[in-house]
Amino acid sequence: MNMKVTVKKWSILTLCFTMAFTCIPLFESAVFAADDEIGEKVVELSEDEVKANREKAVAELDAKFGVDNGIITENDDESAPSEPVMETDINKKSAVCSGSLSDIKLNDAYDDTGQFIYVSDPDENGSVIVQSADLSETSYRYTDIYIADDYNDVSDLDDLIHITSLTGSDQLQFSKILDMKYFTVGYHTLYVALTDGVETRYAIVKKVPTYIYQKVSNSLSNYYTYITKFTYQYTDSTYYSNSDEYLTMFMDYRKKGGNWSEYVYRMDDSYTTYEKKGLKANTTYQVRLMLGKTFTYGGETFTFTGRQTGNASSAKTIKTAYKKPKVKKIDISKVKQYCHKYRVQYAWRIWYNKRTGVIVRRKALYHTYRYWYTRFKVTTKFSKKQGVAGIRIDTIHGLGVWKGGNKKSYSQTFTCRGKKKGKKITIRIKSCRSKKYGGWSKTYKKKVRCR
Repeated sequence: MNMKVTVKKWSILTLCFTMAFTCIPLFESAVFAADDEIGEKVVELSEDEVKANREKAVAELDAKFGVDNGIITENDDESAPSEPVMETDINKKSAVCSGSLSDIKLNDAYDDTGQFIYVSDPDENGSVIVQSADLSETSYRYTDIYIADDYNDVSDLDDLIHITSLTGSDQLQFSKILDMKYFTVGYHTLYVALTDGVETRYAIVKKVPTYIYQKVSNSLSNYYTYITKFTYQYTDSTYYSNSDEYLTMFMDYRKKGGNWSEYVYRMDDSYTTYEKKGLKANTTYQVRLMLGKTFTYGGETFTFTGRQTGNASSAKTIKTAYKKPKVKKIDISKVKQYCHKYRVQYAWRIWYNKRTGVIVRRKALYHTYRYWYTRFKVTTKFSKKQGVAGIRIDTIHGLGVWKGGNKKSYSQTFTCRGKKKGKKITIRIKSCRSKKYGGWSKTYKKKVRCR
């Protein structure tokens, strides 16, 4: 029994070996047939593709080693010049009463001398006192008080605003308080009607003023300073609630500790950037804002502003930029050069079926390049603190960084392309007054050797 099983096993093994050796030529034939159908070729990339691959590889190296090509530029918006305006002298008495009853010219159609009526200057709240002469010894009586925005012909009363009717003892002599702040800003004409029962005449007081009694905001972030100018953009409304009208924005300025400018400067519209030129570099100024209005009365032009009534904004202090930063010394130290290799694909090696053209396999082919970097430390020194928010340090290679703080010394480590040891590198320094309102100086430039 066991003998038979052993014989059968050997018979099976012998048969397997025989079949295997018999089939070897068939397998070899199949392999050679496949090799004959596979082709190989190298397909080069276009110049643009190779260039893009190389730029990408260099950019990845730059990012790895901290090479920064960013450039910070200062604000240089276009801006409109602020127009200088001389305010109207409000200290000059314009509405007065003088003379006696014998001086009243009752034969005139109306009296424009103001001798019938006295109007006081406005108080701090804009109210005036209107007082009349005594008519008890005449045949005339006061009947009404009117007001107009301009000087009108009394033959046409349509433009007159009726203020009050006078009755009782007020018809002989009166004293009234008139709140002028709710009229439009500017000069007005006051008309007091008199009658002898037959004819009505008018005593007229010209240039009764409505001044400005509202302050505005003054935000430091709306300023931007330069070397010899500053700009300002007012971002709030110029609506004046007392008289329900939109006014104009004005500003004035002074050197810190000095007198306010004689003129005010017009900034007509909100959200428009205006500039004040002609300033000195590296100088501290104070600026305040106010509402104002330029208007016409009697054919003449006048200007009222809030500062005439103590209603200018609080002053903001700004400082113009240096012409150039007052750099004492620039050093370059801790210089180190190192090389890095990087690969750039330039072609594909492709295997394909000759009969069908189908790609069987492909492999990227690369060129290897060497790239040098130099790492160095830049130290900028000043003889004293410059009163700035910080400085900008740039190299001629486009490297740049902001260093904040008001210091005597600033340091920054840079990594740039190429071998720079022993060579000179141009370092550029700019200072900035404030993170809020700018104040970039011109550039201080110096070539410093990389040792």
